[in-house]
Amino acid sequence: MIKNLMQGLVNESAMITGHESGIFLENGIITACSDLMQVGTVHPHTASVLNHPGISFFLGDSTYHKLILRDKTECILYIASTCEHNLKSLAFMAMGVMNMKTFYDEKFSKTAFLKNLIQGGLQSNEFSGRAKELHISYSVPRTVYFIKVSGIREGDPYEVILSMFPNKVKDFVIKIDDDETVLIKELRTKTYENEILLDAKTITDTVNSELMIKVKLGIGNTAMNLAGLQKAFEEAKAALEIGNIFESESSVFHYSRLGLGRLFFNLPMEHSRIFLDDVFKGASLDFLDNETMSTVRKFLENNLNVSETSRQLFIHRNTLVYRLDKIQKMTGLDLKRFDDAVIFKVSLLVKNYLDKVFKKW
Repeated sequence: MIKNLMQGLVNESAMITGHESGIFLENGIITACSDLMQVGTVHPHTASVLNHPGISFFLGDSTYHKLILRDKTECILYIASTCEHNLKSLAFMAMGVMNMKTFYDEKFSKTAFLKNLIQGGLQSNEFSGRAKELHISYSVPRTVYFIKVSGIREGDPYEVILSMFPNKVKDFVIKIDDDETVLIKELRTKTYENEILLDAKTITDTVNSELMIKVKLGIGNTAMNLAGLQKAFEEAKAALEIGNIFESESSVFHYSRLGLGRLFFNLPMEHSRIFLDDVFKGASLDFLDNETMSTVRKFLENNLNVSETSRQLFIHRNTLVYRLDKIQKMTGLDLKRFDDAVIFKVSLLVKNYLDKVFKKW
């Protein structure tokens, strides 16, 4: 389509100037020309034009204008005469080509289409037709990774991730802003879970090591077709937000693994406060020191196993029991009992939620 637009542009230029007009690429191939016989051939003065230091200039019996985007020569426009007015004509033509390219990229590029899709800018009845037009497979499993960085850095996280996933046919890297990047990755194996978590770890490790910044990553549930990508994107964003609240020590958060965190995330502040007041009779969990809290967390991680917890903490079994008894005296909860342990675990999650979302409520 863009070639047809450029052909119309050079035809109009030739009618106005009365001279052959054309456009050729950096490799010399003429993509549009008022003399149709020249289309597809190599411009004879390509090397001389590219080596010329100017942007708009006369060379031989023609006038040339280089269209440069992002420090790269996108194409060269020319008119086969050396009239002074050609410089201005080619500048206007170059502006027209640049506008065409911008329009084309926005409307037809795969990345722009997918960005529009995940952000809710497309109706469901548009997915299939546009995907076919762009040669994007509709019904293949894909995962959405939402990557967020924080801190001062010299490089661009988007560029780092793009270099890791250069396959622009099956994997798509989308820049949301300077801090947020989205990767839509086609899954290639039947063991989705292993592939997903391995890719997530590779991304966080690579970005962290190359840019020396803090990286967090959210993963949505697998989308089995394009129609499911928007939901997967929203899940990936939610996973990152919820994970930062309830599992802040981690860097990778999968939406399907957030468990109770997802349940508490939309819990009203007043209900959360009432729950903690009921459990601790108005007292605050802040009375537990860091050593005691670390002990409790490790005890819960080890499924209430006293022997394994004391071994991992390098403390005597009796010391662990003493600390658990201390908590029971303070809270009335015997953490060696499953039901009481569940209540305490839930209380920790609710407190964390209130502290981070409602700033100490």
